[in-house]
Order: sequence, then structure tokens, then C-alpha cells
Amino acid sequence: VGAPFRFSILITAKPQELTWQFSNIATLNPNADVTQLNPVPLDSTFIDGRWYYRYNVPADYTFSQAGQFIVPIIVKDTVSIEGCENKLEVTLSVTVIDAPVADFSAIFSGCIGAPVILNGIGTTSNGVGINTWNWDFGNTTTATGQNTTVTYNTPGTYNVTLSLVALDGCLADTTKPIV
Repeated sequence: VGAPFRFSILITAKPQELTWQFSNIATLNPNADVTQLNPVPLDSTFIDGRWYYRYNVPADYTFSQAGQFIVPIIVKDTVSIEGCENKLEVTLSVTVIDAPVADFSAIFSGCIGAPVILNGIGTTSNGVGINTWNWDFGNTTTATGQNTTVTYNTPGTYNVTLSLVALDGCLADTTKPIV
């Protein structure tokens, strides 16, 4: 949920028109239909004696809730589809899972020059691990790794951000002040 991604589908045709009916999915943003005239396949693959062509929509999309969604796609191909105005509806099934949750704890005396020990916490709804941990300490310095330390040499409030990427590509972040 909330992670940007791009739609792609494998089909056996090289159509003159593809219409992705995104308006049928209220939780998709943006949810306006996209029509591609004479789309060019990104690549092709040979599976079980047939050529399949991969098409995508070159824009980022997000879902606002988890669930199973079906995207109808109208394929117009005057070469391989007969009748019904040379159109065929195919569907793309999309499973959306909850975004991971990022959190961290800080151990700190509150004194200038004392190290702040930061321990990252990341949980996922599907049990996959966390692949990437990125820290922004709010003072133009950064770090990577689940656990780290930072030292502040001037007084103030620093907004520390932990961003993480799960093994399945889902994103999460959180920001907390360190005083």
C-alpha cells in the first residue's frame, strides 16, 4: 500500500491499441483510463511454443488499501482478433499488501557531543525481511544499516528519518525528533 509501481502485462498479440481501464479501481491513484495507440513491447519471451510480448504503462501508480484487484485491459488487434470490433478484454490480477512499518529507538543522554545510539525496527505484513536501511540525521549526514550512531555537536532539535525497503520492494519511513 502506498508504494509506487508500474503496470505491465504479457500478451500474445501485438495490438494496435491497449486500453488500461484504471477507472474501475477506486483505490488506485491515478485512476484514469490509459489508451496506448500502437504500443511498442518492452521485450518478448517464448513460452510453451508461443511468443508473449510485454507492455507497460510508463507512469507510477499507488494503491491506498490492501487487497486483490482486477484491472481490465481492452486489446484491439485487427490481425489476430476476429469479431467484436477486433477487441478482446484481458484482465491483470494485482495483489496489494500492507506497507511495512518503520520505527526506531534512540538511546541518548541529551548532552552535546554524546553519541545517539539508533536501533532500527522494520516489520512487514507478509513476513519478508528488510533489504535496505537508510538514515538521515537531520544535519546533512546520513548512514546505512539497521543500527547506527550519530553525534550532534550543536544544540537543537534534529529530525531523524529512517527509510527502509523490504525484500519485496515495499517502502516505509518514519521521522522522530532528537533534542
